[in-house]
Amino acid sequence: MEFAILGAGGVGGYYGGVLAQSGHDVWLLARGDHRAAIEARGLEIREPEGRAVVRVRATSDGARIPAVDVAVVAVKAYDLDDVAPIAARLASAGAVVLPLLNGVEAADRLIERGVPADRVLGGVTYISAFRTAPGVIERVSPFRRVLTGVLNGAESGVAERIAAAFRDAGVDAAAVPDIRVELWRKFAFLAPLAAACGLSRAPVGAVRSRPLGRALLERAVREVVAVARARGVPLDPDEAEQTLRRIEGLPPGMKPSFLVDLEAGARTELDILSGAVARIGREVGVETPVHDTAAAALDLAPEADPPPYRLRAHRPGDLGWIVHRHGVLYHAEYGWDERFEALVADVVANFVRDFDPARERCWIAERNGERVGSVLLVKDPEMPDTVAKLRLLLVEPSARGLGIGRRLVAECTRFAREVGYRKITLWTDTNLHAARRIYEREGYRRVHAEPHDLFGEGLVGETWELAL
Repeated sequence: MEFAILGAGGVGGYYGGVLAQSGHDVWLLARGDHRAAIEARGLEIREPEGRAVVRVRATSDGARIPAVDVAVVAVKAYDLDDVAPIAARLASAGAVVLPLLNGVEAADRLIERGVPADRVLGGVTYISAFRTAPGVIERVSPFRRVLTGVLNGAESGVAERIAAAFRDAGVDAAAVPDIRVELWRKFAFLAPLAAACGLSRAPVGAVRSRPLGRALLERAVREVVAVARARGVPLDPDEAEQTLRRIEGLPPGMKPSFLVDLEAGARTELDILSGAVARIGREVGVETPVHDTAAAALDLAPEADPPPYRLRAHRPGDLGWIVHRHGVLYHAEYGWDERFEALVADVVANFVRDFDPARERCWIAERNGERVGSVLLVKDPEMPDTVAKLRLLLVEPSARGLGIGRRLVAECTRFAREVGYRKITLWTDTNLHAARRIYEREGYRRVHAEPHDLFGEGLVGETWELAL
């Protein structure tokens, strides 16, 4: 089959790459340095099973894409208006349009923007894949699932033919009899997580650990299920309970992508998550107080002032500063002797000597041109493919209270997930109270404690872990 993939980020880039690799004819709509890299070197697909470089046609001009059998829409919901005219043109030339977006309104929005209703299918995907560099897509989830189904009178066999093409590419794919059920089933999982974790600014484990947090999740799930049923979607009688069990099974440190975007100050999909629950709830006469609150409160987040600091990658001179400031501050605040400074110097030396830019990072926080914080994420030498270590978190006294520590730790979590680690570990001390609160809020749990006298008397070291 001939495919146009409108949006070559993690989801679209991955599916476009594996479809091309399996022999299908694929065009990618890609921008900037990503497009240039694909044209120059091909599209690199990294997966738990290995890596491959695929030659695929890429363009930033949708008008260059010729008639195709299927146009897969794989942009963020807030970018849908940009690609809808391309999808409409391709549909008018005979393509079936398959949106693989979050939410339950993508098909309707495409139809409102000119795509013929009988050319639009419903689509759901389950995958965790990221664009990690220009021309490079990495799938970190063990699963890759696509479900599709007919909407609005489309020819019934087309969904199965598309599912078969995805199966050719190694994807777990199926055509389902009522795609609305699958769309709302995923929505009843995503929207409540985004609302609860977004409102609390905390990973799911922290929300679940509080009785009111657990109640918030349950009410948010039940609101979505009630709205779906009022719309005539035949969800299972125990749909809410099934969804809550799935949420209960998530790793404690898991952050929905909505929260990651929110913490980074990036655009979010609030409007098609809680915003949609509230909007559709009003249409069908179902009250949705949790999602009304989330839609109202979280909509104010983009209006907040930008943080009074910035994060950047390390450069020459930074690592020496990290050693120096750790030695000075930890002696002044905790009385730790020069043996601690030697330990820090050893960690930094190992980082420089063995640095893997694809899987390790050092972040420096700057305020008014001055360094005010740092953290490292490095491979665990014993389990380098699956376990990372968070090292040397530091925030200068003059910059405390600005959220720098939380942001540095959150960046470690985000990056670790993107490159496929399964766990982060760290070592700290019982008297580092502020750091321990940050770790706990991020979803880490203490797994071991042991007295030591490595750089002072009466110290108790702790090992903490975050399951990703």
